[in-house]
Amino acid sequence: MQACPVVSGEHCLKDNIDTVSVKRITWKYLSLILFLILAGIALATGLAVHFIHKDEIVHESFQRDVLSKDFGELVNFYRNVASNLSRKHELRDILEFSDIDQAELWARNTRSLLSEAIGVALIDRDGQVLGEPLQLRLGNQCLLDLKHMLSDKQISQPPVHNDVPRLAHFDIIQPVSVNGETIGLLFMSFSLDVLQHRAEQLVAEGQYLLIEDVQGRKLAQVGELPEVNDEHLDHVRVTIVDTDWHMHYIARHDETSQLFVIAVLIGVVILAITTLVTFILSGRLVRLLQNDFNLIRSKLESVTSGSVDIDVNEGRVLLETAVIMEDVSLIVEQIKQLSMYDSLTGLLNRRVFEDEIERHLELVSRGFLFRLVLLDLDHFKQVNDAYGHDVGDEVLVVLADSLRERCRSTDVLARLGGDEFALIMPGEISTSLDDFYTDLNTLFVSKQALINNGQGIESPCQISAGAVSIGREADYDIKQLMKQADQLLYEAKRAGRATIRYSSSH
Repeated sequence: MQACPVVSGEHCLKDNIDTVSVKRITWKYLSLILFLILAGIALATGLAVHFIHKDEIVHESFQRDVLSKDFGELVNFYRNVASNLSRKHELRDILEFSDIDQAELWARNTRSLLSEAIGVALIDRDGQVLGEPLQLRLGNQCLLDLKHMLSDKQISQPPVHNDVPRLAHFDIIQPVSVNGETIGLLFMSFSLDVLQHRAEQLVAEGQYLLIEDVQGRKLAQVGELPEVNDEHLDHVRVTIVDTDWHMHYIARHDETSQLFVIAVLIGVVILAITTLVTFILSGRLVRLLQNDFNLIRSKLESVTSGSVDIDVNEGRVLLETAVIMEDVSLIVEQIKQLSMYDSLTGLLNRRVFEDEIERHLELVSRGFLFRLVLLDLDHFKQVNDAYGHDVGDEVLVVLADSLRERCRSTDVLARLGGDEFALIMPGEISTSLDDFYTDLNTLFVSKQALINNGQGIESPCQISAGAVSIGREADYDIKQLMKQADQLLYEAKRAGRATIRYSSSH
């Protein structure tokens, strides 16, 4: 496997596709939308003036329903976050294999992305927390709720825990399923401060709002409770949408509340009209945008899938996103280059090389043979000390070039780091390892005469090597295999360097 060339040139997408500007489409419909908005404002104002004289309790009830829906949508937002995360392949793999280290790492990374989150954790199908509960911020009450949920017992939705006031929170518990079978749970807890902050944003001065859980514990409160009898307090109590929580809301019926009714009515009418117009007239624009975003997403997904880049010359692409796609194409190729190849030599890096070893080991049971060879430069430090790291880098590049010349196209070449190199030689080879090594070392030494501005170096580096031939019968493990090859390499070092030591793995 040879190194991919560095990406060069530009993708001239605009020369090959038919583009249309978002600005032109927007201006095309702007006059009609403005007319409808003005008409909606006029209609809403007329309706507000008419209904403002009706019983103000209607307004309070309406606002109460709006607030209830808003808080329900806030909770559902976090549920949707958990639901989306539960469909990630990475999370499912962690639960399938009960990988505690990866689970703790994933939980920390996820919690760092959600500023409101107090705790994030994964629980396997047996109810075991993947990690240390206290570090993942799971209290005893949280663990009890998880146990109840796994045993199909009813719990409040969402459950609230405020036994530690500074960590008061509510929990989102999302089952993780594969092919209809639950393989574990995703646990996320969020501070009650998000409810308090949202309440303070929504409730105007002089109004009172109290949110309680199913047990009557206070979750958020804004304003002071006016003097009302218990019967009226029960009347203003509603259940927050999609939760077991309750909300008390009392508005002060004055000019401010009347203006609020007008604003709400105007907003509702404008929103309804604008939504309708946007839905009818912007369908084509939405389809174009979806197509463009799908193209961009496909390009980004190709970074991990390794698929060939898609053809963007079919269909129509927006002028504004065509420029973005050019940059995305270039970035995708650069990311692939940086993530797979050593920047100095162009050979594979250690991560990709170890993946290649795993892939070759999987083929051994089917009769596939290969050799693993580890290479190390002799006296490389002296070159760096005597000539500097620039010349040292030239020596490393020369070794990479020598490997390319002496290895077959099917061989896998890599730089593991520093002056350590490795290669996989699949199948049978026509020459012995001794002949291969002698050939490579001779070529490497001769090429060093051309470096250092053509002056060469006084004592050219040579190669020490350790090689393991992979047979058909042994039980293979990549760590043991690398260790065995590394031991052979050090045997070559102890034998005086500039030689190769090898053995069969079985």
